[in-house]
Amino acid sequence: MVAISPKDQELFRIDAPRALVPAQALGTDTVIASIVLHSAASPTVQIGAGDTVTVDMRPSWEGIGTGIVVIVLVLVFGGGVVRQILRKRKRRWAPPPSGTGDG
Repeated sequence: MVAISPKDQELFRIDAPRALVPAQALGTDTVIASIVLHSAASPTVQIGAGDTVTVDMRPSWEGIGTGIVVIVLVLVFGGGVVRQILRKRKRRWAPPPSGTGDG
């Protein structure tokens, strides 16, 4: 349960239909959140019937981890391509083996 105090004035602006609610996730999952508004003057008075919202949670480390894996894969693949190019160039510019047969 996340409780937001009346100090968060962003929630109480009439022209702001959205509010950011702080949340943390350890893994990717879908969470069903219940939203209930209470009066600022009397916290026991509920405004409206409330609602439920489905939220897709994703931890911030997943984006960073995915980026690191992509960078490593690009470096490994790119290193293999560069290695093959250098190997073929070396073969092309190497002198042909001299066949000095003694007979």
